[in-house]
Parts: sequence; structure tokens; C-alpha cells
Amino acid sequence: MEAVRIAFKHKLEAMDDMVKALRNKWHVHTYKTLDGFSLGRVVDYANPWLAKLAWVHQYEAAASIHSIQHERIAPKESRIMSGKSYHLEVLHAEEYVSKRESKYKKTNTTFVVTCYINTFSGAIPDSDFGYTFPWLLTHCSDDGEQALRSYPDDRYFLWDSPPYDNSNVITIAHIKQIEPQIIDGVRRFVLTMHIKLKPKSTFLSSKTLLLQKRFTDPFTYERVLGCINRMDDQVKAMSPPLVLRLLEDPHPCVGPPLNFQGQKALTDASSEEISLESMEKGSDMYQEFLAGKDVDIDGAEFSFFSATFIRRVMEVAQEVGAADPLLQMTPSQDAIFKKCLENRLQLVWGPPGTGKTHFLALAVLYFMEALSREQLGKAATVVVTAFTHVAIENVLFRVSSLQKLWLDHKSSQKRKEKSETLQNEEDIDELGLPIFKLDDIKSTEKAKEFNIKSLKCTAKTGGEEFVDKLPIVCVIGGTVWGIAKAFGDVSDVATLLIMDEASQVPVVEAAIPLSYVDQREGRMLIAGDSKQLGTILAGDYPTLKEHDHKIPPVHDSIFKCLKYVLKNENLEKAHVGKLHENFRMNEDLCKFPRDRLYGAQYTPQPGNMNRKLLWKSVAKQQISASLRSSSELTPSVVLNVVDRAITDDRALVVIELGPRFCTLASSMLSSANHIESQLVALIALQLWHYNNDSNAVVGGNNGDNMAERLRSFWKERLFVVAPRHIQRLAVRGQLERGGFPPDMCFVDTVEKMQGQEADTVVVCYGMWSEEQAHASADFVYSLKRINVSATRARKKCILLLSSALLSPAAQVLDNPRAKKGYFLLKALREYAKVIHLD
Repeated sequence: MEAVRIAFKHKLEAMDDMVKALRNKWHVHTYKTLDGFSLGRVVDYANPWLAKLAWVHQYEAAASIHSIQHERIAPKESRIMSGKSYHLEVLHAEEYVSKRESKYKKTNTTFVVTCYINTFSGAIPDSDFGYTFPWLLTHCSDDGEQALRSYPDDRYFLWDSPPYDNSNVITIAHIKQIEPQIIDGVRRFVLTMHIKLKPKSTFLSSKTLLLQKRFTDPFTYERVLGCINRMDDQVKAMSPPLVLRLLEDPHPCVGPPLNFQGQKALTDASSEEISLESMEKGSDMYQEFLAGKDVDIDGAEFSFFSATFIRRVMEVAQEVGAADPLLQMTPSQDAIFKKCLENRLQLVWGPPGTGKTHFLALAVLYFMEALSREQLGKAATVVVTAFTHVAIENVLFRVSSLQKLWLDHKSSQKRKEKSETLQNEEDIDELGLPIFKLDDIKSTEKAKEFNIKSLKCTAKTGGEEFVDKLPIVCVIGGTVWGIAKAFGDVSDVATLLIMDEASQVPVVEAAIPLSYVDQREGRMLIAGDSKQLGTILAGDYPTLKEHDHKIPPVHDSIFKCLKYVLKNENLEKAHVGKLHENFRMNEDLCKFPRDRLYGAQYTPQPGNMNRKLLWKSVAKQQISASLRSSSELTPSVVLNVVDRAITDDRALVVIELGPRFCTLASSMLSSANHIESQLVALIALQLWHYNNDSNAVVGGNNGDNMAERLRSFWKERLFVVAPRHIQRLAVRGQLERGGFPPDMCFVDTVEKMQGQEADTVVVCYGMWSEEQAHASADFVYSLKRINVSATRARKKCILLLSSALLSPAAQVLDNPRAKKGYFLLKALREYAKVIHLD
């Protein structure tokens, strides 16, 4: 069999060579090859690392273009059936004029086009692309096909403009909405799109269209190259940026400043023993120390690395931690925090559920509380950044909530002291340090609750003017681009840089916040997990084992790159700390990632070690009544499977869907009523009745608090991980039929679920056929996606698994990344309780 496979592979390779030769001969009629790209510009960088970063950035763009163009040269029918193109029928089109466009002379005209997917392949386009126009729309004709194949992505990727050539048969589109509707008695997916047309274009004369992806990057491509050019200017000015110094020789940048490197580590012994060593008994300094006053035992100007300040922070940590268990660090957190005080750079490896955000917030609280007690009259700014707005705001919200808890404790202590001394009580509420978020705040209600203020900034108001207006001591959060806009050319802004989700932040983007760290005494606390979601790479790179040990993976995340550098310089032990205590999962859920990914020290805390899903018997008639509008959801065999999954003692349960549910036809023609979406709806209804009054019908009029109960249920009790857009639509549709308001159901992608948790998590890997899995092997067999999906639950994780994923094609196992994910998925199934549904 192996000999047949090899012979067939060689024949395919020969055919591929023939096709490539034909393309090279008639390239005008197919598509532009990489040789024709004009993405980059020749720049003589002063530092070789900058040249590498620029090359990686431009290579990623070129590789993305090549991949998309490669998809577009396949036969039209093949593209439609594999979900790469979408066959559309136009229902309605009308001109659209926005308020912004009405103020300016228009060179293009925007239309709103409503159409439906005519030939459904089991996949629908993703609409989550912000404000860009990432789609090409062509006539379903030979002219449209030729225009599609010859479309020059490298020419138009920086702006949203329809092409000048072939404008009557091709244009660009932005999907505003996708929703299922009944058209002529058939359930269709209806798309509402904005399209841009050139003047006098006759594009809308055709009612049959094809939708296909194009490459677009109008926001970050030029910004990154501009960042690299600014770093090049710094190198030429003999002031190399911090990220280059970390790559070239990390030793001078990761430890304490040179004038404090001989200082004994204050975190290894009591502050009194260490301080007394350097004081003469009976001296004024000795007496001041015994009186509790601040003394600088180094006899030098105050520094954030001085013995005095480090001692102060350790005192604060001990005092704050004693006030409330939530304000106290665990042993692994405490060990990392002490390293952070001793050094300038500290990496925090935070596996799922280890309280990474909580630890970062506690570190900020301890640090800022120590600063407020010193009353330096010296600016100290904590800068918080991450890959997403959600992660940034989560850290800021947690800092605010912990600060409030600490301040409430201090206020109550003062009130107690006042009452004991019989003094008149006055306003003794403590005021916290200000916390800001750059630009818009996504979670506005939580921002009001936690008193997080928004700071608006433009390119004109940034720089010195912005920094001078900041409070002398504050916490400020923002994306890397928001930080660059706010701080401008000002240096030495950040006394402490907190970077969360660092395993997703590319090296070149991380260089921006790193450039604002105080060069004399600033600290960097960089947190991530390279086994969860990372940077999205389009190009092929050598693995770390194939790397020259002196060449860090600058194409990857800043976390992975710095970890690699520190390891090769024998600095990993001193500057990389791993969190061990799992605050989320019970023992059954924690054991699998511990054995497979994170090591023996990754253990649940006593409070959640034996945590289990509580349930009570529910009459099946109640579930049937809730699903009154869908008879497909009530067969006793399906209800029994759901009951077994929920009530089983095992916390990790796999419902394996048999072959008849895993064909291409079942995922295409029956997607709306696929067994996967039915199972999700049944699980949700069962859990709803387990957690509520047995008479509480979902969506019924059971009191004023029904909406609040539903919000609480979908926030704390359950969420659903559905990787594909068609799965999310199907699941939401079945949940709505079961009575759940669709706007309250927490059903989203793996990316949106990272950092989230709930009592029960349902992971949807059921609507996959063998053909679809083969076409999307890197996606479906991603080890990081599987890891994130399986580690969100506190009490129970239910994986709906297509049996087709357990027997992949041989080509899938030839892919090293997909192979790792496949074996992890297979091991997860072997570890879990498996319930078969044939």
C-alpha cells in the first residue's frame, strides 16, 4: 500500500510540474507569480536584525498572496464545492451613500447588494473582517474567471479600491450580515454586502456572481515597515532600540542596572537582616530604620532597583496579601514576582487556568502601592498592552477590582482605629490610583463599574503634549498602535511594562511598547503560553530544531522568541517562570493537559480539585415541551446520549458521531438540522433545567428576573466553542428554536473563547466530513486550538467529535503541524469517556 501511495505521489508531482510550466508560459491568463510582486522596497538597514524583520514581514504578505492566488486558479466547480468560492444569486441592489462620503467628491460608488448562496457546499464566508473589503466579487462567466485569476493583489492590498482593469466583471466587497432565510420554500443563506464600483461600471448587469477572498492589509503593513524604519534611525543615531539589544546580547538588558548588579537579592531573606548588614549600629541611619522610616542603604539617589524600594515592595506584598486571600500570591506567583523585582525582564509562562491575568494585576497593585507610599515626586507609569482589546481591558478591570478590595480594607481599618480612639469620624475613604485605557473602551458598562477612563489621542496630540498631561503615577493600557500614537517620540515612559497574550504578539509589533520602557530602571513582565493560540503565519519556516542556535525565531511571537534567546544564553532559569496552580479545572480535566503538555507540577487548587457538575433528574417531557417547534430534537436515543454525557462522573466526555453523520452531504444539505446542533441545544436545555426551577420554561414569562437568569446562565454555566461560521449559525438557530434568545447565547470561535471559562463547555468538532477535514487540515488538527478548546471548562467539557476526524487521509499525516494535533485529539479521545451515537 505504501508503494502505491509513493508512486501516486510521484505522478501527482509530475502533473504539478506540467501545470506550473503551462502557467509560466501563459501567466497573463492565469495569475501573477511571486516574481511579479512589488511589495517591498530596497532599504539598506544599519542592523541585520532589522533586515530580517523587514524580510519576514514582506514574506508573510507575499506568502498570503500566493496562497490566496493559488486557490483562485483551481477550476470553478472545485472551488465552489470546497468552500473557497461562493456561488451567489442577486436579490436586490441599491446605491448607498454614507455621511462621510457625502462630504467628499466620490471617485467610486458604493452599493448595498443582497444575494443568497445558490450552490451550498457546507461552508459560508466569515463576515468578521472589520471595515475592510476583503472579498472579490466577479461575474460567473469566462471573463469573470479570467479577471479573477489575473487580479493583482499586491497592487491593491493597501487600500479598498476596485480594480481599474476589468471593472465591468470584477469588484471588491465587504460582508455586513449573513442570515438564513426561506426563499421559494428553500432555506438559503442570505448575504448583505457593500460593494464599490467604478463610475459607469456595468457590473450589476449580471445577477449570478462568485465571491472569493483577496489579500488586504490596509492597517498594519505600512505601519510595521514604518516602525522598522524608525528603529533603523535609532540605530544610526547610536541608540539601538531595546528589542535589538535583547536579540543581540540579552545579558545587559535582562538583569538589574549595572550600578545595582552587586546588590544582594533582597527577596531571598528578610528585609531587616539585609538592611542591617550595611548599617553601623547606633548610627542615624540605623535609628531611622528601627523607627520605620525610609532609608536608602545604598546611599545613592533613589532608584526603582534600590534596596529601599525593593524592601518597600516586599513589605507591601506581605501586608496586602494578608488582607484578603484574593490579594495573596500563590507559591509559583510569588517566586516569579520576586524574580521580577530583581531583574528588568521576566517571562511568565501561564498555562490555562493558572490565573495569569490575576497575577499580572496583583503585580501592578503591589508595585503601585509601594510607589504611592514613597511619594517620590517622580513620574512612574505602568503600561499594559496585549494582542487584543479584551485582554488589555481584562487586566485593567482586574487591577481596579483588586485595588478597590485593598482600599476598602484600608478604609475599614481606619474606621476601626477612629472608633477605638473615640475620635470624630471623617471622610477616610481611600482614593485609588488612576487607571486609563487609550482610545475606545469595548466593555463600556464594566469600565463604568471599575472606573476605567478613556483617553483619546491623535497623531497631533500625542508625544510630549500627551505624556506631560498624565498623572505622575498611573496605569495606562492600550494596543501597540495606540501606545505608539500616544507616546510618539518620547522615550523612557514605562516604569513597568505589562504585556499579556505575548505568545500572539509578533516580534516587530512588540518592539513598539518595548521601545518606551525606561532604559535605566524600567521593568518588563511579559506573559504568554506558546501551547495556546499563537501568531498566524502564512509562510513556511524551519522548526526550532532545524534553526541555527544563534538565530532566534523572529518570525514568531515575542514570547517564543525571547524564551528561545534566554534558553540559548543560559538565562532561562533566572528569567522564565512558570505558573503551576490551576484555579479553573477539576482534577479530571486538569490531568490530560498535565500529562500531555504542561508537566507534573500543573495541578488544581484544593478549592476546585473535586469540583463536579451538580444535576438533578429532569422529566424528558419538559425538554420536549421546550423544543415544541422541532420534532427532530426529541428522539429518545438522542436524549439518552445527552443525559449520559451530563450525568457521567467523568468530567471530559466525547460524543462520537458515527459515519452517517460525517458525510459531505450531511454537513452540506442538513447543516441547519445537523445532529451536532441538535445535541448542543439539548445539552443547553438540560443544563438550564438542572440549574433553574423545573417549571422555568426558557423564554417564558416566569418573572422579571428571567433575562438576568439567562444572562447568568450563558455567562457562568455554559458556552459553546464552534470553529466554523456555519456551525455557529446552525447552533444558534437550534438554540433559538429551543427558546433561548439568540443575542444571549454564548456561541463563538476558539479565538474569542481564549481567556474565558464556564462550568460546562461544549466543543463542536462534529460537522466535519473527511473531505472537509483534508481541505482544512491545519485548521481542524491545530494542536493549539484543541488545547484551548479542551481547557475552558471548570466542571465538564463535552466534545462532539466527527468520526471522520479519527481516520484522516495520508496527506494530513504528512503535515507535521496537523500530525501533532491529530495525535493530541486521538489521545484526548482515549483519555475521555466516549459515548457513541451511530
